[in-house]
Amino acid sequence: MRRLIIGFALVLIFAGNAQADVVVLKNDDQLTLDSYLWDGLDLYDTSQVSIIPGGYVSIGLNSYDSSTVNISGGLVRTLKAYGSSNVKMSSGSSDGYISVNGSSTGNISGGSVKYSFYVRDYGTLDLSGGVISSNLHAQNFSTVDISGGTIRKWLYAIDSSTVNMSGGSAVWLDVRDSSTLTLNVREFELVGLGLSMDGERLLGTGTINCEWVDATSSAMSVATNSGAGIFISIVMDGDANCDGVVDEKDAALLAANWQTLTGATWRQGDFNADGAVNDIDATLLAANWQSGEGTANVPEPTTLLMLVMGAAALLVFRRR
Repeated sequence: MRRLIIGFALVLIFAGNAQADVVVLKNDDQLTLDSYLWDGLDLYDTSQVSIIPGGYVSIGLNSYDSSTVNISGGLVRTLKAYGSSNVKMSSGSSDGYISVNGSSTGNISGGSVKYSFYVRDYGTLDLSGGVISSNLHAQNFSTVDISGGTIRKWLYAIDSSTVNMSGGSAVWLDVRDSSTLTLNVREFELVGLGLSMDGERLLGTGTINCEWVDATSSAMSVATNSGAGIFISIVMDGDANCDGVVDEKDAALLAANWQTLTGATWRQGDFNADGAVNDIDATLLAANWQSGEGTANVPEPTTLLMLVMGAAALLVFRRR
């Protein structure tokens, strides 16, 4: 494994008549960037770049193959992910746009994007925090899970894309072209006369007030509602992954975060929004065990608690 330091062992390629040299990482190269990089940066194979406070890519960053981009500070102009690459952003910013394409994945838990965020061509995005100052586009069979964060303008779901939203906020919703948007809420309110419900399907256009599973809320305007449509799912206590069923998957998520004392989220097993994952949450899960499957075989809370603690102990053992 080669670890690269800016200014010393970087591989520079001058491409044709381009006006700038592009830094290229290949194979299993690793780079930690904490200073200015005036030219572009391209990643291939299984290479990785970590952009930390002070790091700056002034032109553009492209990731290909199975490469990884970690942004925990600093700034990038634009970022494009292709192939099966992975983009993770917990802090820092982009003063352009970010695009996740093909089988690439994005995991955004913080930071800010000045313009739009694109998820295209079977790409996937998990948005749990941060700010997108313009629009989020889910396009062409892409999948987006939103549990937090702020979209300051439009949330688009087009070209047979799937969006699941259980937190966060957007100003306007535009769903069309056989795409689906599912709002996983605790409660909701339709404002005005433009919206109505047909079972779980939301009909028409207008404004909807949502109370999310983490006890936050947002008001969003439905501007376009066609194609496969918009659906509203009432999430029950214990359904950590918001799939409509309380089962072993939810118990496993709770177990993986067992005894988290602060900062826990719904998807980590905090069902009473107190920031912790403990026996209170296990009891809530037990009360709805197998709800949504048509039959219920509810275990005693003590029994379920023992199962959760056993699963948590197994996870610790495997990590060791």
